[in-house]
Amino acid sequence: MNFSLEKSGAMKKSDLDSKDVFILDTKSELFVWIGRQTSLTEKQNAMTYAHNYLMKTDHPLVPVSCLKEGSNMKAFEMAIAA
Repeated sequence: MNFSLEKSGAMKKSDLDSKDVFILDTKSELFVWIGRQTSLTEKQNAMTYAHNYLMKTDHPLVPVSCLKEGSNMKAFEMAIAA
């Protein structure tokens, strides 16, 4: 497993890959998006990666939301549309 920056700036749904986990940081909230075909190991470690990431930022206490691919979460939809 590898944790790396995939993109900075604007994000689109098409940037997401069903075989992966993505962390979207809006500075006021952190989203953990889990693709349908993500490995069990990645699924199990997604929140750990999110926590470790946040601990290294200047905003470690923001809310964290976890969602699976296909879930409808208005806040996430708005975050990627911004």
